[in-house]
Amino acid sequence: MISEAISAGILANAAYQILTSSLKVTANSLKGKLSDWIIPSETLHCIETQIERLGIDGDMSESAIERKLSTSTEIINLLKTIQPNNSTTIVQTNVRGTNIGIQNNK
Repeated sequence: MISEAISAGILANAAYQILTSSLKVTANSLKGKLSDWIIPSETLHCIETQIERLGIDGDMSESAIERKLSTSTEIINLLKTIQPNNSTTIVQTNVRGTNIGIQNNK
């Protein structure tokens, strides 16, 4: 379970991973990489726009991306609005093979 707030480092890691396997960081690709946090689509699109505006690309190292993100007031303000996803899902199988699902949304 993630209890920490999302940081520029976490966002930089996600952006770096996306850029090493594709050409562009998109809201959809960020959503997949940042699934431990609840991020509204509007915020993801704003982050995508800011990453584009900052000139972050696949030629940059992860630490260079983090430095660039950390200097952006817009990115820092967006990151402050993101909450960790504190939901828990447990799936148990009994002796008869029946699945019992328990979902806890904290």
